[in-house]
Amino acid sequence: MNQPAREGPQRISLGSILLQAFVLPVRNIDQVVRQTGVPLALLIGFGLASAFAAASGSRAWAWTLLVAYLLATTLLAVNTHRMVLMESPGSPLHFDAPAIRRLGLFALIGTALWMLYHYLRLIVISLTLLFTQSRYVPAGEAPPTPATDPQIFIDHVDLGVSAALFLVIGRLALLLPAAALDRRLTVPGVWRMTRGNAWRLALIVGALPWSLDWLLRQVELANAAEWAAMQIAVALTLLVEVVAVSLAYRELAGDFMDPAAVPGQPPIDPHA
Repeated sequence: MNQPAREGPQRISLGSILLQAFVLPVRNIDQVVRQTGVPLALLIGFGLASAFAAASGSRAWAWTLLVAYLLATTLLAVNTHRMVLMESPGSPLHFDAPAIRRLGLFALIGTALWMLYHYLRLIVISLTLLFTQSRYVPAGEAPPTPATDPQIFIDHVDLGVSAALFLVIGRLALLLPAAALDRRLTVPGVWRMTRGNAWRLALIVGALPWSLDWLLRQVELANAAEWAAMQIAVALTLLVEVVAVSLAYRELAGDFMDPAAVPGQPPIDPHA
């Protein structure tokens, strides 16, 4: 039976999603441990090992462990999306051909989004500095005193550019849960699906990582215990972030998917 067309874009429940992203993992801790315990442990372990390898000067080991860290990140994100959005997510460590293809596609999309964000950010910041911070000084003249500290200026530009880019990245990020569910969703499709939710998705995708990054900049890690605490904080933040993106996808995806392909009621029910 055809459902009536939706009048205007659907607005996601930002407050509810952010709250449930923290509440649901605690409320369903047994499922979280079962589905994400091993990927979380791998993520923390590889993160610590990669940091220590980089500090020791072993570039080969550092790069190898970094790749392992990124693979563990992909595994954790895919398992979390499936845990939240599927009735039967399957074994978290079952690596048959479809699972490997799913992980590869997810990693490819995640890498593309990362590159889009960081390279556009660097380009915009570089162009801004090029046109506003001229280095030309006529012969015999002293360099002018900058009106503001250049680093403060760069930080403000960086913040503005990042906020603007997250309005785009936040919408494209819903390609990731679709890939985790083996659902076909194109860039034009996700753009239509997220219409009217750019700033809400920007907050969901950007607020937690930015807050954690700011917090970590304020502290100095002096020993192994502090490094371990940092890696645990990063892993748990990633878990909460993926849950939030899953919940946003759940609210928006229904009208853009074949009814026969929509997953059943998820094991983690926000209304339970």
